[in-house]
Amino acid sequence: MSHYNKNLYRLINKHVFNSVNINEDKKLKMNINKFTLLSILIFILMSNISYAYLYSKDGIWENEKLQFYITVKGNIFNRYQYTNLSCFKGGAGFLPSTGFISKNKLNDYFPYSVIGDQMTINRPQENLFVKLRRVKKMPYACKGEPVDTIMSNFYIFWQTINEIYSFSHLEKNKWLKVFHDQLPSLTDLDMRLFENRLEEDIYLLTKFEEILYQVADPHLFIIAPSVQKTIFADSSKNHFLDIYSNKVLLKNWLQVQSEKIKGEFKWFANNNILVIIQDNILYVNVLKLTGLGDTLQYDESAKENLKLATSYISNKLTPDTKVIIDLRFNDGGSVKAANVISSLFSNTKQVVTYIQLEKNTTKEPLSYNDGTGITPYCIAILTSKFTASAGEYLTLNMASQNGFIVGEKTRGAFSPVILKSLPNKWILGIPPFDTFDGKFSPLPESVGIIPQKEISWNIEPDSDTFDFNLNEYASHCKK
Repeated sequence: MSHYNKNLYRLINKHVFNSVNINEDKKLKMNINKFTLLSILIFILMSNISYAYLYSKDGIWENEKLQFYITVKGNIFNRYQYTNLSCFKGGAGFLPSTGFISKNKLNDYFPYSVIGDQMTINRPQENLFVKLRRVKKMPYACKGEPVDTIMSNFYIFWQTINEIYSFSHLEKNKWLKVFHDQLPSLTDLDMRLFENRLEEDIYLLTKFEEILYQVADPHLFIIAPSVQKTIFADSSKNHFLDIYSNKVLLKNWLQVQSEKIKGEFKWFANNNILVIIQDNILYVNVLKLTGLGDTLQYDESAKENLKLATSYISNKLTPDTKVIIDLRFNDGGSVKAANVISSLFSNTKQVVTYIQLEKNTTKEPLSYNDGTGITPYCIAILTSKFTASAGEYLTLNMASQNGFIVGEKTRGAFSPVILKSLPNKWILGIPPFDTFDGKFSPLPESVGIIPQKEISWNIEPDSDTFDFNLNEYASHCKK
């Protein structure tokens, strides 16, 4: 109860229950009968109850689009995920299976707010706002433990994709055919006796691999810790050399290349951003848009490290600078970080892409340039078939500033990913959202961005097999 309400409560108590004439009180020079005062008291008490309810986080909350509940009691929350056939306590996704609440954040990372029967959770990586509604109860089935068998894992794997996946480039009836084609062999596996659990998991992952390859979406994947393997749905058509995924090998290779150049070079953000200055050429290699700080998240440490990089770049940038943005080794991370970087190179505010979080709702800005930067003389953007996700959004942001795209077609991974867990503790990554360009046309999911000039890079870790030539890269700059 507020300080004002407490004082008014004491005043009412004094005059009603001690039968003191209100006219004798100098603060209130009016006659109020007992019934009026009691009505005021009841109103105040109900207002405080309503206020407490209006901002109360305690209870059960549901997001139907992403199919999960969270239960909140005090400073502890639990997360449950469901399909039409299952419901169980599970981590991944926006939240772990159990976590804590403090300072208006879930697990000290996800900001949240509550107004009445709606909770809003923000994912800082893309600045997405997911809405949950307060519900009276969860299905009773959510209280139990999931059955960990080949068939139960398959059904939850298949049903989760069936119900949540955006199906932006795959017809639903083709997905149903995959289910019917795979079901007999999975039933056979479920009945088979394996020598150990590892052998069983290897067989199951092999079947999941066959299924995912038919979708070929780079943002659809399965992480199998028990087998120590991750399968991406587009792995059947994309095979990458170790230099793309081995950060140590890549950094050593770039270090050797940088030392051959007569210019100034400097690393930032946990060796994820390399900046080279040579005459009027500014080369920026953004290797990753994740892990920029102390964690993989786009947290305060990542923002601070990114700020050091952007401040350095801003000081070197002029209207006469030829800019090279190298995204050939970038397979994604934070779209928010991509927006910060691209905004350095434009003095025009512009929304580049949009996202639709639920069907028949407003399309919201996803990637953009905030118009606070300096427009350089020209921009060349280097891409490869490895370039994906936030790396592709950075490509589109830079291209919107008359950047010229050179290299290989990108992977086409635009929808942000939601993670789901299976009973066997494997993690399933699913892109559930629809994304659009500035004209509200669908982005080329699973197709990728086609460069304006195609070049096959053929990058090898041996420094002698590939010529790292800034002048050649800068020659692709088009004013």
